[in-house]
Amino acid sequence: MIDAHTNKNFSKTEISNTLRIFPLDLVDRSVIIGTEEYDADSIREILKIRSEEEKINIKDNALEKITEVGVKTSLRFSVQLLSLAAQNAKSAKRNDVTIKDVERVSKLFMDVTEATQHLKKYEDKMMSH
Repeated sequence: MIDAHTNKNFSKTEISNTLRIFPLDLVDRSVIIGTEEYDADSIREILKIRSEEEKINIKDNALEKITEVGVKTSLRFSVQLLSLAAQNAKSAKRNDVTIKDVERVSKLFMDVTEATQHLKKYEDKMMSH
């Protein structure tokens, strides 16, 4: 959320069916960058780079599994799973992340969409007024 205060003119901009108000001078100086969803190849490459940077040895089939998760959910969640799977392998005293590590952490942790659905399902039991 951007909270901008100004005494200048305002521009009303429609974003995601929600009315947002931005000062005209802010809109004039903004650079808008279009983004696209990552495809499987891009996610796989980013995960490879991330595993190299974090010094994580990952088996090919485990990388493919995390890539699949990233395509279904998000790049952010798949990167988080990579780190969690590495921790799981480390706790099992193994040097390489295997598909079993990925499957285990995939069962233990939810992405944002799953968490939202879970909270909605049990909202009356979790929320109190």
